[in-house]
Amino acid sequence: VYAVEYATLDKAYSSVFEYIEVELMNADRKRELVSMMELDQGTLSELAHRGEIGPHQPYHPVLREIHESNARALAEIIEEIGWPTISKVGAQAAEAAWNIVQHSVSDTGFMSDCADLLEVAVSSQDAEGWQLAFLKDRLQTMSGEEQIYGTQFDEDAEGWPTPFPIRDPDGVNERRLALGLNSIEERTSEMRVRETARREAVSRANEEGGTLETSD
Repeated sequence: VYAVEYATLDKAYSSVFEYIEVELMNADRKRELVSMMELDQGTLSELAHRGEIGPHQPYHPVLREIHESNARALAEIIEEIGWPTISKVGAQAAEAAWNIVQHSVSDTGFMSDCADLLEVAVSSQDAEGWQLAFLKDRLQTMSGEEQIYGTQFDEDAEGWPTPFPIRDPDGVNERRLALGLNSIEERTSEMRVRETARREAVSRANEEGGTLETSD
């Protein structure tokens, strides 16, 4: 009897220790993911403020190095814990993982593999649907195909944001709504408001004798 009880306790303790080990590992990966996203976004903001990046400028070597380094680190995390879902690392770090993949434009194969993993997580309600929409659309536009959800924007002849071509445009708002996005009309309006604010900031800076060339 005692042997059975000890065996049961030993199994219970082992399960607890395994749980703690997994939680600690996930906490480490959470911090790592958030740190990588902060480096990415901070560098992007700094380069934009200095006018070193823009819609018609080549891929900045500093950004390329960060994006490729982050992608390699994320690949190692995925190998260790699988896709970083909300239940594993929390919403902020899960978004950071998506952000890293979204910027992994040097390796579309990696992006595609991550899209498959993210789709499974979304279907399990363990990731945000809008992240899948953005990632799938980026893959589509990068390959010269029509996007599905209308998340990726180009510029018209006057420099105003306009969506890249959309497959079945009549059904795009239904698809967007299913993944938690607002309508394509609302999104286009938001993008134009941002561009208006950017132009006004550039104009004010020029009037004050400074320079400001910002763009996402």
